[in-house]
Amino acid sequence: MDKSMQNLLKTVGQFARSLAILLFMLWIGKILNWVIPAIPEGIWGLLLLFFCLVTGIIQKAWILPIARIFNRYMPICFLPICVGIMQYGDVLQTHFIDLVLANILSSALSLLIIAFIAEKLSHKEEENEK
Repeated sequence: MDKSMQNLLKTVGQFARSLAILLFMLWIGKILNWVIPAIPEGIWGLLLLFFCLVTGIIQKAWILPIARIFNRYMPICFLPICVGIMQYGDVLQTHFIDLVLANILSSALSLLIIAFIAEKLSHKEEENEK
């Protein structure tokens, strides 16, 4: 075999390994989603992949070939959203202040509720330890 054919086979093998790892993580995510349905399978897969990368079970170089392709073409996934937003530009301009205030207030309210619940739970744990 000549050098170019060896390089081609090596590249194809790297892409296959990279894709196989990502699909395997998604498959495990599907199984975990069946066991714990509150978290979507894609999130499970990403968490597992992150854990494996952090612990060194999977090396970054193993998933890099397919990850570069996904990163290169990811903006295409957001085009329909952008077109949808552009269609409602007049509505957004009319209600811009209302939308911004609603987002800020709902975020602040969510943070306050979570902080209140966390504080109550931490006080309960302290009382149980005494």
